[in-house]
Amino acid sequence: MPPPPNPAYLFFLLTLLLCSFSAIASPFSTLAVSQLAPNITLVCALVPSDLLHRYDLNCTRASTGQQFLYRAGATPYGAVAAGNGFLCGLTLPSDKSNSTMRWWAFPDHGNETYEKRIYRGPPLAALASGDTHVCGLKGGWPHCWRWKEIKFPPGIEFSDIAVGRNFVCGRKKSGGIGCYGSDMEVTNNVPDGNFSLLAAGTWHACAKSDAGRLTCWGSGAPVPDSDQPDIVSIALGENKTCVLRYNGTVLCWGEGSHPPESLAGEQFLRIQARGDAICGILLLNFSVVCWGNELFLQNHTVYKSVLPGTCSSPASSCVGCVVLPGSGNMCPSGEVICQSCQLDYNTTVSLPPSQQIGSGRKRTIFVVLGSVGFSLGLLGLLGFLVFRALRKRSNAGVHGSVRSNRRRQPLASLDSSLDGRLGGGTVEEFSLQFLLEITDNFSETHKIGSGSFGAVYRATLPDGREAAIKRANPASAAPFTSRRHEQLSRLDQEQRERAFCSELAVLSRINHKNLVRLLGFCRERGELVLVYEYMANGTFHDHLLRRGHRR
Repeated sequence: MPPPPNPAYLFFLLTLLLCSFSAIASPFSTLAVSQLAPNITLVCALVPSDLLHRYDLNCTRASTGQQFLYRAGATPYGAVAAGNGFLCGLTLPSDKSNSTMRWWAFPDHGNETYEKRIYRGPPLAALASGDTHVCGLKGGWPHCWRWKEIKFPPGIEFSDIAVGRNFVCGRKKSGGIGCYGSDMEVTNNVPDGNFSLLAAGTWHACAKSDAGRLTCWGSGAPVPDSDQPDIVSIALGENKTCVLRYNGTVLCWGEGSHPPESLAGEQFLRIQARGDAICGILLLNFSVVCWGNELFLQNHTVYKSVLPGTCSSPASSCVGCVVLPGSGNMCPSGEVICQSCQLDYNTTVSLPPSQQIGSGRKRTIFVVLGSVGFSLGLLGLLGFLVFRALRKRSNAGVHGSVRSNRRRQPLASLDSSLDGRLGGGTVEEFSLQFLLEITDNFSETHKIGSGSFGAVYRATLPDGREAAIKRANPASAAPFTSRRHEQLSRLDQEQRERAFCSELAVLSRINHKNLVRLLGFCRERGELVLVYEYMANGTFHDHLLRRGHRR
């Protein structure tokens, strides 16, 4: 009689099944790649504009860095698509009014020869492009522009669409796949079964089955060496296949498709491919990096910051999934960017989950040993920092009459550099008025603790998240009794400012399951406030010193 299934593995499969019925990923992209020739690649994205919550459509030529800017009208572009020689920009009005899509053709070295509006009508449900064509879903009905030869069966409905060079594939409402066009290698070899993901490249297509198996068909389709049930999205080029896994890392098949060593362990929000080029948006700072051909050997970074996803109403688009941290500052009021519900950036995966989970007892031992090792390492680091601080204080007492030659960094320079040190906008900047409202003016009823830095308050954010709000003692808490006291107080305030900026800069770049997450900050009218996720099981100090004495 076979042993019973591992509960952890069953939970993992159940999670994947539930996510397959919710919003796996946005059907639109803010990143696209166009290849005009083997040595001419354009990378297009929505980049920050001079106006708040406004992004311009920009294309950069990889070999020279030459940029082409495409400004929208009253309604900015919310999604982009591109092929070999064309670019499309689609508006996504928040009020669900008519969308508009414009087409630019650049057949000669990236210089567009004409621009044309090719669509104006009800919002599209999805948008995808191939090497030479662009298609979308009007409701569930497939529609392609500037492609009269493509034919679809009457009454066909798709929930997802993918476009190759001479074919279109769609995921039907039932979960099956249908492919249409003149590429018989693809249209005649469509796999049977139900699928949750679909993508198309130049000559081949790939899909992820409900059971987690990656299946590819067509000319140059790879044969994966193992099951990959942790796939979140797929990007295909010409004889190149890449997948984004649920820990944010990228796995590729095909010659020259593997990420370079400097990007192998990076975490991505989205990936796109065209021809021999693969590009992705990094989680760390929302920059765009590319690889796959020699144009990107010297510099992988094409954009330092882009809009990482389409903005939408959280009530209608993020059901069952996660709001991308900090996206409220990137989108118009009331809108956010939805992160795929399958992405888990706190998980490290080097093998398929089926090979990682193992027995419950072995997994428990691994987690315990890992947690103990991490805790001991953290305690060692804290001990070293305390020792160094005490040593510095001792030296200061002995040599107090000697003036230090070290220059203090002006607070003005801290202000100017703070934005560049944050983790790519992954933390939100809250207004003081907002924090006062959710804590009832920092009332005692919300207070849950205090320390040398200040007090900590518990509150609920509008999206339902519980937050621990760490507020520094106000600078004016103690009256100045003399000029000397005033100087000391000002010096203490500068030190607190530096400590605040350093903690904010460091914590905004850390995302680990064993560390509390920094959600945001406030630096307004002399207030220094850090907003963390609320942890209900007590402090690290409690677990180390008190928990064993509780009954």
